[in-house]
Amino acid sequence: MTFDHMQVDAEMTNRAILFSFRSHDENAHWREARVDKREFLTVWRQAAACIEAILAQANES
Repeated sequence: MTFDHMQVDAEMTNRAILFSFRSHDENAHWREARVDKREFLTVWRQAAACIEAILAQANES
């Protein structure tokens, strides 16, 4: 995945999701993070609920 200011790679194992990310700066180093699958899904669902609330508010405007 590529965002405006960041490049992100993700890999899923049996128990975890591994993220590698760096800024678009050519001199930037890759940084890694590991997240338990259950924790990731919990956070993802919370984020989705927040996004839905923001979209609902935007539609009301």
